[in-house]
Amino acid sequence: MRKLLNTITDWVSTKRGMWITIIAWLVLMVGLSAGPRLGDYKVSNFQSLPDEAQSIIAEKKTAEIFPNEQGTPGILVFHNEKGDISPEEVNQILEGINAAGIKGIETILDISTLPPQALTGFISKDGSTMIVPMELQQGLGNSEYAEINDKASNIGNDIAETFLLEERC
Repeated sequence: MRKLLNTITDWVSTKRGMWITIIAWLVLMVGLSAGPRLGDYKVSNFQSLPDEAQSIIAEKKTAEIFPNEQGTPGILVFHNEKGDISPEEVNQILEGINAAGIKGIETILDISTLPPQALTGFISKDGSTMIVPMELQQGLGNSEYAEINDKASNIGNDIAETFLLEERC
């Protein structure tokens, strides 16, 4: 093995061997650069979750409702720990969030205009959770998302507490 390596290094170190080696490397580089690139084999829409996953279902519903993708999609999630979610109460909370005029929220799906069959697509199988798609302004940062989330949560919780007070009376 050592003898073979010595022969190769002796040959490459000659003037003629140097030029042949350089030309061979150039031909090899041009040949490799003309072949397929790594980007040709990239998978751009890899989905590691099953189609039944809640996040995949929500993404599909958001794409149906906001197909133009001009803003950032968001989802409001409403959950009733004590039983079935009430679309009427969710609608009142949505009206409160819209009335607050939270900066950064472009549109919220008006669930009051949906037919009952379409509305059931936004309610979980056990009836305790409902999602409502919304569109946020484009180009918001994490701090703005957190601020929108906090404001919407506070408004929703305040309105939901009034429902609890009404039930007790």
